[in-house]
Amino acid sequence: MKLKDLYSKPINRAVNPAVSATKFDPETERIEIQEYVFTDEIINGLFRILDAIKNNKSFAHVGIWIDGYYGSGKSHFLKYLDYCITPSTREDAVSRLLDAVKAIDPLDEKHNLSSITTSCSLSPTG
Repeated sequence: MKLKDLYSKPINRAVNPAVSATKFDPETERIEIQEYVFTDEIINGLFRILDAIKNNKSFAHVGIWIDGYYGSGKSHFLKYLDYCITPSTREDAVSRLLDAVKAIDPLDEKHNLSSITTSCSLSPTG
């Protein structure tokens, strides 16, 4: 067996080493949506923000704060959030997020998906 046979995607595909907040051509959008890696913290953050936007929830403060070390993915998180709320990319971005959630075994104790409840319903179309 060869190393390339272990991966589900071609290992010689183009992947941007860093996200650009100003690059929004269709190919970049497609790659960034398809290559985004969801962690529990990212899933929780996206669901909490998207649920607040969708349901017009009020909080004790205005705005959100994205915090993390250099290179931790703050810009990519924000750009993915933008993909989730922009009409032209919403369906693909939210579908990928929902697929990532569905892929998690609810009985697997390694995951901590605190923001996702039965009352939080997101759909790619609105």
